[in-house]
Amino acid sequence: MKLLKFLKPFMQNQQIQKFFQSRKKYLTELLAKLVAVDTTNPPGNEYKAVKIVEAEFKKLKIPYKKYEAKKGRTNLVGEIGKGKQLLVIASHLDIVPAGKGWKTNPFKPVVKQDKMYGRGVLDNKGPLAATLVLADFLKQHEKELPGKILIAAVADEECGSALGMEYLVSKKILKAKYAIIPDIGGNLKAISIAEKGILNVVARAIGKQGHGAYPEGGLNAIDLLSQFLVKLRKIRWHYKKHKLLSAPTCSAGMIKGGDAPNVIPGETEAVLNIRYLPSQNKKTILTDLEKVARKTARKFKKSPFKFDLQFDIALDSAPLEVDKKTPLIKLIQSSAKTFKIKPKIIGQNGTTVCKELNQHGIVAVGFAPGEESVFHQANEYIDLQELVNFSAVLAKICLELKE
Repeated sequence: MKLLKFLKPFMQNQQIQKFFQSRKKYLTELLAKLVAVDTTNPPGNEYKAVKIVEAEFKKLKIPYKKYEAKKGRTNLVGEIGKGKQLLVIASHLDIVPAGKGWKTNPFKPVVKQDKMYGRGVLDNKGPLAATLVLADFLKQHEKELPGKILIAAVADEECGSALGMEYLVSKKILKAKYAIIPDIGGNLKAISIAEKGILNVVARAIGKQGHGAYPEGGLNAIDLLSQFLVKLRKIRWHYKKHKLLSAPTCSAGMIKGGDAPNVIPGETEAVLNIRYLPSQNKKTILTDLEKVARKTARKFKKSPFKFDLQFDIALDSAPLEVDKKTPLIKLIQSSAKTFKIKPKIIGQNGTTVCKELNQHGIVAVGFAPGEESVFHQANEYIDLQELVNFSAVLAKICLELKE
């Protein structure tokens, strides 16, 4: 009996590996089809890629539904298993613009040394193709599943998710207990449970408009703002160190101002992108920014004109942190270990749809194949064997997840 108890999981693991290895060629072909469809966001046009996903689900006889917050910005959710929604695995359909610097056509995928190159192969169509092959396996083992597994292909992730994940969770279309988001890279060696918050602050410098020939008659708002941005590099944020997240950061992502070359600008602004920690909030961050503004003001105290530096919040997305003792995390680790993969728990500076999911009561973590360094880069690539391994780990998770 003891021998049988030991052999059963071993044989199951062998079966899983054999299944996905045999589907490698098909996975590659499926990914190539997805990459060939241009779903650059904006405008998105995710419906074009949904046709490929829909065809797969029809072939596998997996029930699915399509959802649109806006025509053409299609989301698709397939269901496998019975009972309550237990786990959703969601990949996004949209991609960033291809940009310049490609050695190959970004929409004509090329395979070299078991890596596929093309826009979206990593972010996020490779993981999507892997989950479609996973759907085939799960459908064949549907009676063994502990609950309902959802395979989702979502829209609009690259531009805020208002038409994608945010729409799906706010409408309670997705209401699973857990979620895995394969959108962090990490080569299957990382489980992301924490993300920094995002605060976009509009810093507006107000001086006094004047004539370009007589600059002393005005107060140049561009000068004010540029001095502020220089001092901002040495800002001392008030925060507590975090075990998984690095120190807070701030960068000026947009700047505008001035009406004409011969006019002293009376107003200009920059948008600051601040990535902050759980120990911070918008109030403490604004306090720190105002201290820098006061220091900047001292440089202009001899001016007869008064200047002002104002701050307005354009976006505030709170930090995320999932309890590392969550059963899903331990299951991902144990399932990956079966295939000689040892993922560690991490936090990340970037953000994923894990935030939207957790804010709506779905415990979501990041776990994915691929090199993080090639996100949004020219010559984006994904290791095809890694996609196969990813599918195998997900299959093990789905079979062993408990309600």
